[in-house]
Amino acid sequence: MSKLNQTTPKINPIQYGYSKNSNLQYVKDPTQRLFEYIVGSFYGEDVNKLTEMIELINASVSIGDQRLVENIVRFAKQDMGMRTMPIVAAVHLIKAARDSNVKINVRALTKDMITRADELCDFYAYALKVFGNKKCIPLGIRRGVEDAFSKFNEYDLAKYNRKADLKLSDLLRIVHPTPEVEAMGKVYSQIIADTLPSPYTWEVEFSKNGQLPKEFQKTKAQLWYEIVTNQGLGFLATIRNIRNMVEASVNTTTKELVAEKIKRGHSKVLPFQIFQAYKMVPPIDGLMPIRDALVEAMEKSGENVPVIGDYVWIICDISGSMQSTVNDKSVVTMLSTAAQLAATVVKAQLLHGKRVALTTFSDDAATEEFSRYDTVVSITEFIENKRLGGSTNIDAAFNQYNNVVQMIGKPDTLMVFSDMQVNVMQETYRRWEIEKPASLPEAIQNIPLKIAVNFKSERTTPISKYNGFHQLTGFSDKIFPLLRYLRNMDSIFSKLKTA
Repeated sequence: MSKLNQTTPKINPIQYGYSKNSNLQYVKDPTQRLFEYIVGSFYGEDVNKLTEMIELINASVSIGDQRLVENIVRFAKQDMGMRTMPIVAAVHLIKAARDSNVKINVRALTKDMITRADELCDFYAYALKVFGNKKCIPLGIRRGVEDAFSKFNEYDLAKYNRKADLKLSDLLRIVHPTPEVEAMGKVYSQIIADTLPSPYTWEVEFSKNGQLPKEFQKTKAQLWYEIVTNQGLGFLATIRNIRNMVEASVNTTTKELVAEKIKRGHSKVLPFQIFQAYKMVPPIDGLMPIRDALVEAMEKSGENVPVIGDYVWIICDISGSMQSTVNDKSVVTMLSTAAQLAATVVKAQLLHGKRVALTTFSDDAATEEFSRYDTVVSITEFIENKRLGGSTNIDAAFNQYNNVVQMIGKPDTLMVFSDMQVNVMQETYRRWEIEKPASLPEAIQNIPLKIAVNFKSERTTPISKYNGFHQLTGFSDKIFPLLRYLRNMDSIFSKLKTA
């Protein structure tokens, strides 16, 4: 009798929808989309995407899944090391919970989201924007920000004690943190009185110089010389300011010191981050040492990228739609970002002694194999200089499978970089009457790890989790910490749902 009383588990049906170019594709389920927006969304501001993320958070809270959202937010912040998106999602989660009269530990969540001193103001300022005014902000947020002050020392607070709509001095007056040691009480008082000494940073030095009368101001070249010789720039700050130094026409000594710092590299910097600086340095006399140092640092930094497989197949979309920018505020194209990301993965796998093949496609497709002596620059330029434009014939790319096997063996990892606005896939024509999107060839289905990096983050995709693909969105160094989780992503989702 008990068997008769057992109910069949409810299985969510697979949903289908049309892409922007009117092709039938899979619709991503809400959990996948929410995870993608919070954890896998690596672009700048996108109002439409933010609106949908808020809707997904509200919907999750309304059905009692607030714990899942909280776990995804914590995973993004604590495991992935992401900065802005977890804060944005956390504030909207707190608002959704309050609006639905659902309890969550707001104080603990707020404290956990603040991991840098500048995020003290960032979190509270965004809460002000979402809740409307100071009186409407939940007490848990104020208490969480108060608790978070204890994470930071004098240098941390001095570094981010900047002029802004909401300053640290304003925040101290609002949340009234209790200093854990007497010395920090003095620091808080100095911040409020605006007497806390500024640390020696390039931002501070340029700000001080700009406040002097013009006749006493130093030139930018002089300032950069002093900052570089006084070790006032870290590695990341150096490569991010390459363009500023070039435009300031810094002297030979400054260039030599910058080149030496770049050559030493950094254990956490990835090739494409350095590539951005490389593009800012023209190949002219006097700047070649810096260009050479950047190339050398790029090659070293490939070792910072994790191994994703023994036989890796990269597919990169070079079709006409990839000429669009990554978002409305950017001048960087999707093709440029895809090329840099693909080159980073190719070079890194070669440095780790793995086999890798690269397929580029538009109307048709071609596959190449590279040597460990190829550089990130040469691979990126190879992709960008391929014949561009045309349609997005992803079938042509998948049909390169046998060529890939001949080059490197059977791939155990596949990464696809595309905006996913593909042509109608061949199999679709045969299945149109039953209104289902295309199936992938069996050989593709059998690749153990398949990753789709979608540069448009639309609600539909031609290759989904139903084909065994993990969905990522955008382009950032944060994409690489996530890669090590993907082979066990099903268990991660289970953990996020039950933790």
